[in-house]
Amino acid sequence: MKITFIGTGNMGCKKRANTSVLIDDLLIDIGCGTVKQLGRLDIETKSIKYILISHYHSDHFADIGHFFVTRYIRKELENRIKIIGPIGLEERIKGFFKMTEHGEELLENTEIIELKENIEVNIDDYKIKPIPLSHGRIKPTYGYIIEKDNKKIGYTCDTTVCDNFEEICKNVDYLIGDANSITTNANHMGLNDFTEYAKKYKNCKFYAIHRGDYEDRNEYVYFPEDGDVLKI
Repeated sequence: MKITFIGTGNMGCKKRANTSVLIDDLLIDIGCGTVKQLGRLDIETKSIKYILISHYHSDHFADIGHFFVTRYIRKELENRIKIIGPIGLEERIKGFFKMTEHGEELLENTEIIELKENIEVNIDDYKIKPIPLSHGRIKPTYGYIIEKDNKKIGYTCDTTVCDNFEEICKNVDYLIGDANSITTNANHMGLNDFTEYAKKYKNCKFYAIHRGDYEDRNEYVYFPEDGDVLKI
């Protein structure tokens, strides 16, 4: 498996693109600026077959239209795209594309899959389990356990400290998650708590994303930058 960190920053970060992670051909989150960032990294839209959404904040969802317009303009239409996310995804996608020229045409050869919390689904080569997290008033916000090739990857962006975050940590080999600032608040986990979980679950490798402009480092957590690649 190949994990590419498309963006590792939060909305206010000046140095890093908005959070987005590509696992082989599955793109997790597609916030504003993600499509341009894919271009900077020489990743073509035709290489992506799945888009997985964690929640509907603009820094995780707003480039969905740009992706399909870019795909159309570049004639990279070979792949059937599956858009996967929380309940309400289809309504939001179709509403979004009503504002876009050629909206119906752009969504041809596309499947929308809504996930119920805690119900694991098999989607081609992937097993995906959506797990509700705590992100202030934003519901649903899903974290995911993604399994492929006998490897389990946890994705927890965005969340503050909660029992379900720890449940994901217990059950994955790699954890890619929210370390928004140094300290935890009501909406986001801080590096301080993220590090404590990394110390506790030593069989799991922790990767801090959705980071602000802070530069703190420690020996327990990996700090990928935009464009970094991890092969597992």
